[in-house]
Amino acid sequence: MPICGPCRSSSVSNPTAPCSDGCWSTWDNSGSKRGPTAAARYRVGAVVVNLTGRGDTSRDLRLGRTGVHTCLEVVEVNPSTHRADTTLEAIALGELPRCILPWLPLMQGGDDVDILNRWKEIAAGEPDATRRGDYGGLAIVFAEAAGRLTLWKEALKGWNMRDSQQVLEWIEQGRKEGKLEGKLEGEREGQKKGKEQGKKEGKKEGKIEGERNALLRLLRKKFSARLPAKLVASIQACDDESRLARWFDSAIDADSLEAFRQAMDS
Repeated sequence: MPICGPCRSSSVSNPTAPCSDGCWSTWDNSGSKRGPTAAARYRVGAVVVNLTGRGDTSRDLRLGRTGVHTCLEVVEVNPSTHRADTTLEAIALGELPRCILPWLPLMQGGDDVDILNRWKEIAAGEPDATRRGDYGGLAIVFAEAAGRLTLWKEALKGWNMRDSQQVLEWIEQGRKEGKLEGKLEGEREGQKKGKEQGKKEGKKEGKIEGERNALLRLLRKKFSARLPAKLVASIQACDDESRLARWFDSAIDADSLEAFRQAMDS
């Protein structure tokens, strides 16, 4: 009797059909592969989540009379058609996992104050601090997509997101991109001066410029895509590397843009 290659099951009665465990590659008793055709070996499915509105992704395409036929049928999830209150209670009862929490801002009633308070109660029950931070960070992202950013940012003020791996990745990405921009700017400045001293000065300026860019990127990610012009000008005018580093740390800790501005002046 043939045996299955991946799971070594002997429960294979037909070498062109999956074994009892769902595997498709079969082998005979001598070890020679007797597998199915390449077309049947791989099964592919797709799920599309529409952050806003309702989608229509599935397609059934036929090319005239050629006989060419391509069908793409996907499972679509539209959070905007789900109710936030019933979803929250299902999570509270253990019928749904807590990982659904970040999607709540996209659902019906996701802008209700009572829903936000209930969200915090349930999310606070997550024992893993990193996951709690991820829930808050991702909820802010989805709230922006749903046009509810201000409401959710205010509701989650003080919510600890410093342990969130996702938030830390955003911060690190902003720092790296800022440093890269600064380095390139420093190198261009150094080449323009054409002297070694000029290169050194250019790299130093580039490093400071990188710190400025990293700070501004973090502030835009965390608080607002459009920062006050006066605040941007103050940061751009700063050429003290240690002060920029201190401001960067203050931006991570601040719960609001106003709190960060106060920390700048202290």
